[in-house]
Amino acid sequence: MLFGKMNLLLRSQLIVSLCALALAMETIMVLGLSSEPWHLLLILSATMLIYNLAQVRFNISRCINKKLRLSLIGHRLNVILAIVSFIITVPLITMINVDGLTVFTITSIFAILYVMPFTYKNERIKGLREIPVLKNILLSVVWALATVMIPLSINSFDLYEPAVIWMAFRRFLFVYALTVIFDIRDKKHDQAHGIWTLPMGVGIKYTKLLAITTLAVFILSCYLDPYISTHPLINYRESLVFSSLATMALITLADVKRKNTYYIVIVDGAMILQFFIVVGFSLINF
Repeated sequence: MLFGKMNLLLRSQLIVSLCALALAMETIMVLGLSSEPWHLLLILSATMLIYNLAQVRFNISRCINKKLRLSLIGHRLNVILAIVSFIITVPLITMINVDGLTVFTITSIFAILYVMPFTYKNERIKGLREIPVLKNILLSVVWALATVMIPLSINSFDLYEPAVIWMAFRRFLFVYALTVIFDIRDKKHDQAHGIWTLPMGVGIKYTKLLAITTLAVFILSCYLDPYISTHPLINYRESLVFSSLATMALITLADVKRKNTYYIVIVDGAMILQFFIVVGFSLINF
């Protein structure tokens, strides 16, 4: 019973959507914005939509009369959640400003091209995630846009401010380290489908080393960023450094033998953990 409920939770893509929500909330809190609740709902619902679409397939085929037919194939839960998320997301999109709509549209296009939930005549159309090595970079860019640029653009914040660029760069690095580790989980699946990934090319040990090195660069950026030292949020730099060190520890435990639960709840959960660490450190004056 418990296993079945956990499986449904993992399949629902709720955890990864809460990760996006947590990072967006961190962005808003760090820059001192007073965001409307529906802004955060948009981030949550749009992430639910994209990740559930990644689990289904829109099959394009021709009927007997040669007209195109579009059919939806996938697990019932993912189909339902994709439809519900779509119904919630569309009205919210109409409420955002032009800058927010522009960034949201660009992010959505990249996200759709990445997951590519379409098949033609039962043949899957390859997405950007099929591109070796580059897929991790593209996914990290999407997350940086979704959790930094979208919430700021919706709030009419200047996206070209150096502080924003530094934040987006750090967000990219943090997410990239996690995406690389997920390739370890998918190693057997990727081998079976002929998809080349870093664990297959350089091995699990060096894949972990790359992720840890990326987080080391993340920590370095916390000290190179001239704006973080004067940030009004208490212990902001220290919270980011601590969260990256905690994530490094989680990365060292990654292995192909670990269950999917570890990667989705623990590794992905590092994003939620970072938010709570930032909040916690802001309440303590060292």
